[in-house]
Parts: sequence; structure tokens; C-alpha cells
Amino acid sequence: MNDPNFGYAISHEDLAAIVSERFFEVYNGHPGVNHLGDDDYPGVERIWDLVNAIRQTELNVPPMMGMASDDSHEYHCKPGSRPGRGWVVVLSQYLTPEHLIRAMKKGDFYASSGVMLDDVTLEESTRTPSIKINDEDGAKYRTNFIATLLHEESNAEDLSRIGKVVGSVEGPQASYTMTENELYVRAVITSTSDHHAPSFDNQKQQPGHSRLGSGTN
Repeated sequence: MNDPNFGYAISHEDLAAIVSERFFEVYNGHPGVNHLGDDDYPGVERIWDLVNAIRQTELNVPPMMGMASDDSHEYHCKPGSRPGRGWVVVLSQYLTPEHLIRAMKKGDFYASSGVMLDDVTLEESTRTPSIKINDEDGAKYRTNFIATLLHEESNAEDLSRIGKVVGSVEGPQASYTMTENELYVRAVITSTSDHHAPSFDNQKQQPGHSRLGSGTN
């Protein structure tokens, strides 16, 4: 689902109900897509968590995985929606369209607006996802592990459990050991480096991993 906040045209409930959809554009480089939301509408990253909470608790369907694109329309140094603002990095042995799409459907990719990763692993025995950041640019990094927590019937309507920061690590390597209380865990890494072509105010370089682990697996 591309441009999920463009024109505020679709709700997170309606997005969640598109059960055949597997991908969600968590970052779009066009400056007019309302990435941060406003006083009345949530930002794109918040929508992503709300969508996946509904899909995995109410609909029993797989989560939408996070994509990024530059949504370029202007070229040759023209201002506006320029290329190179966002992309995905795919783990695939071959670069054919079929292999790339197959890997993405498995979740073997991450979305980025600047930060590059050297490795992402999941130690299944301890339920510990680990990330190694390519830090050749000399920037500093903070990794936030974000989860939606399982709920009891008494607090099912508590939205504060959705998209909650459960761990934060400074530096080029980060890991988080899951408990039995997460519906899923994802990671957002923020660099101290400014984005080279920001599409919203105070934008830093980031990648966001689609999903590092799930409490329902």
C-alpha cells in the first residue's frame, strides 16, 4: 500500500482489512504525503503499527511489511520529489525479479532512507534479534526496538500498548531479547546524520526493519 497518508484518504481500519496486501509504504520520499500526520491524523509509522495490531489480533492474517521508496517525479536536479530518498535492500542470492519478489514476500529485506545494515539475525532459541549497522560514515546511531504488546481482555482497548518502545540501544550493534508479551517486534535505527534530501522537517537518516520477530510464531 503506497502513500498511506496521502490526502488522509484511508483509515488504518480499512487498510488492515485488505487481507491480501503484504506491504506497507512506511516511508515515501515525496514531500507532500503527510508522513508525520497532523493534529487530527496519525503519522505513517503509527498507522503501520495500528494496522498490524488489527491484522494479528482481530483478523488473524500476516502483518504488512514496511517498504520505502523515493516516489520520484522530478529529475536532473529539479526540486520536489527527487530520486534517492528511500529504497529497500533485499537479501537474495540472485537479482532476477522473481528471486527478489520471493525474498521480499519472506520478509528478507529492510526499508531505508539512508542508513545501511551489515547484518540482521534472529537467534530463535533465545528469541533475540540482532542488528549490525554499517557505520563507515562516522555517524552515531540509536536503535529503538518497538513492539505491540499482547493484551488481556481487561485492557484490549489500551492503544498505548501498540507501537511501544521496549528497548533502546546506542551504537552500531543492537539486540533485544523478546519476552512472551510481544505480538511482534520491529526496529527503527536513527542516525545523527541529516538526510541528504529531506522530505519533512528535521529528518534524519533511518532504516526500519519490516519485522524482526513475532510473539505469534
